[in-house]
Amino acid sequence: MRWPAQAHRRPFTGLIGGRTAGYVSYTPAYGSRAGWVHDLGRRQPDEVPGIMEAINKAAIESLRSEGAA
Repeated sequence: MRWPAQAHRRPFTGLIGGRTAGYVSYTPAYGSRAGWVHDLGRRQPDEVPGIMEAINKAAIESLRSEGAA
């Protein structure tokens, strides 16, 4: 069974040399502090330190450019 809000999840993928190095998924948050929540992140075990931080930085910049607080 698929969770109904799954369609609203935003995945961000980091590539190094054309291959997936890691990913972060953001899920919408509702209420008085609505926005996006870092839901899940994974990286290849042999990838360089900082790949997750780079993916999160790009995700935050993307979400903010769309008007997220």
